[in-house]
Amino acid sequence: MYYSKGTVSGTVTNGSAVSLAGSDSIGIYAADGITLVNSANITSTAGQSDSIASYVGGGSQLVSNGTITLNDTAGGIGIYTEEGKGINSGTIALNGTAGSMVGMVSEAKTGKTAAAENTSTITVGNNLGMYIAGPGTSSGKNTGNITATGKGTGVYVDGSGNSFNGTGGTITADTVGIYLKNTDTNKITAGALNIASGGIGVFGENAKIDFAVNVAGTGAVGVVAKTNSVISGNITTGQDSIGVYVLDNTVSFANANITTGTNSLNNSVGILINSSVGTYTMNNVNVNAKNGVGIYLNGTTPGINLTHNGTINTTDGVGIYVDNGTILTTGTTVLNINGGTGVYIEGGTANLGATGNLTFNFLSSGGIGVFNNGGIMNLGTNVTITGSGSLARTINGSLSSSGNLDIGEGATGLMGIYDAGVAMSHSINNSGTITVVSGGIGLAAIKETTNPTLPLTITNTGTINTSGISSTNNSSIGVYTDVANVVNTGNINVGNNGVGIYSNYNGVMTSIQNNNMTMTGTNGIGVYIKGATNGFTVNNITSTGTGNTGVVLEETTGNINVGTITLKEESTGVFITGAGVSMIDGTIVLGNGSTFKSTIGIVAENGTNMTLAGTASIITGDNGIGVYAEGNGTTVTVSNASNITVGTDGIYMYSKDAALNFTGNITANNQIGIVTDGGTVNSSGSIITVQNGGLGIYKRSYFINVRSNNSCTRRNTL
Repeated sequence: MYYSKGTVSGTVTNGSAVSLAGSDSIGIYAADGITLVNSANITSTAGQSDSIASYVGGGSQLVSNGTITLNDTAGGIGIYTEEGKGINSGTIALNGTAGSMVGMVSEAKTGKTAAAENTSTITVGNNLGMYIAGPGTSSGKNTGNITATGKGTGVYVDGSGNSFNGTGGTITADTVGIYLKNTDTNKITAGALNIASGGIGVFGENAKIDFAVNVAGTGAVGVVAKTNSVISGNITTGQDSIGVYVLDNTVSFANANITTGTNSLNNSVGILINSSVGTYTMNNVNVNAKNGVGIYLNGTTPGINLTHNGTINTTDGVGIYVDNGTILTTGTTVLNINGGTGVYIEGGTANLGATGNLTFNFLSSGGIGVFNNGGIMNLGTNVTITGSGSLARTINGSLSSSGNLDIGEGATGLMGIYDAGVAMSHSINNSGTITVVSGGIGLAAIKETTNPTLPLTITNTGTINTSGISSTNNSSIGVYTDVANVVNTGNINVGNNGVGIYSNYNGVMTSIQNNNMTMTGTNGIGVYIKGATNGFTVNNITSTGTGNTGVVLEETTGNINVGTITLKEESTGVFITGAGVSMIDGTIVLGNGSTFKSTIGIVAENGTNMTLAGTASIITGDNGIGVYAEGNGTTVTVSNASNITVGTDGIYMYSKDAALNFTGNITANNQIGIVTDGGTVNSSGSIITVQNGGLGIYKRSYFINVRSNNSCTRRNTL
């Protein structure tokens, strides 16, 4: 039926049903600016092709309130608008399976305007719901429901001058909700997108995706983009989903925000990059990955080389996944980590903080900045850390940092975890500056469950500053290990309550080379060794602060040369505790003690068995103690007491409930040779010379002086 406006000024209504029995046929043609309402049904017979239920031209308007059912083998269009406006307020059902049918078409010629609008229901199966194209000005609008099952597509828009408004409508699709080609800015809105698992909300080909894409459904993809497409809208997807899938390196972002749903059976991914992309620079995009993956670099040959600029938020997930065969370089990158890992390296290469500024913000649940699982990590100088978390971690790999790192409570700068699976020697290296506060750890190498069989090393050639305690009174530690040798040829500065190096025996014998350590605060410990050790190859500890301890040995056995320890007032050179048999050598030089606290060369307690080598040297200032032994079961043997020097009012050796054995001579010049309070003191052939008011031996309630001016005198209790 052909309707022409002619002299009619009002609305014309068609109430006659139409059956299309031949190919290339048209059911209703609205022409010459007529306003036409079709309230009847239009049906095409099965086996024909390319039928058009309703055709709108000449600036006409057609409202279809009936049901259009097309059974064409191929082709077939429900409502075609060349010029004017076609509105579906009824039902359009496309039953052909070839995939070439269209529910509504808006296709204006040059200089013309065409519009297609759905306010009700379009069901297309494997076909296309709405097609908007043409060199003129074509538009589409959906406030109803478009359903495309199988391989069908909801809406297809082609052309920079053409538009689609999906606000208030719903598109349900198994494969593609909206396909955009060559579209421009401010032309598209999507509406609600119900997409099946594996389906795509919006596919962009040279498209400006500047609108909100909200994809409901599990396992769907929000946006797939290629060929100069620009994504600047907010993309939101559901569980186990992909926010954006980038197909080539011409795709760009412009202040886009991508939010994925949580993981269920599979990982959600904010941005997935196809391996064929090659070299790619990503800018101006924020990804909220929740417990999934923010950006995934696909390692399938040829692999991806990504330079990233943007922000990623992850909660118990992974910010950027660097697969084997891929390369990541951070520019101006911000990783907000609330549990989980910022960058996970699965055999790939990550260049971090070398250009731009890389920021790790650890939120309330902490997390790991970088986890290196058998890949290569290069950490540059432009790295900023806030909050508490571990900056970098590896399993059976190496880590390096040349940057400036600030490590807080509950955090570790670089951490390696090792077991028998180590295939080669590995190291953790710092050549930058690490500042550790509030109970954090700068560098760490830790054994997993089995002993590694190849050597591991923690090397510091830069500067480590450590000070402070955590909220649970754990000290900040510069270097911690139970599996690696430690080599410090840089500088370790130990502030208030800090520990420079902590080595804990856990089945692997290790050694320490400590060339330069400075105690800058108070109540700090330079080196803490627990258990068996290969000792020091070099140790040099000095101080600018007071009240510190140079070396602590806990249950340590072996010959240990503590090197040179030079500390200021109220300090202890070496503190030895717990069961263990040790021979101590080295040079200990301490400042003055005070009325409240002595300086002590060596403290031995709690059942230890310590021998001070004959070549060892201890020098303390005034109010100092050379060797202090305490506790039942503690045994101290001083091989040459003449190598101990104390200042005015000092005590050469002090034993409380311990067994003290010594050889060598002592001159107590305004000093005390030996104080004993319980336990035993044994000496063979030693001479104690007392001068200028000194005391040879003080035992409980009386003093004994031995060989003062070649005579022995006894004084009553004072």
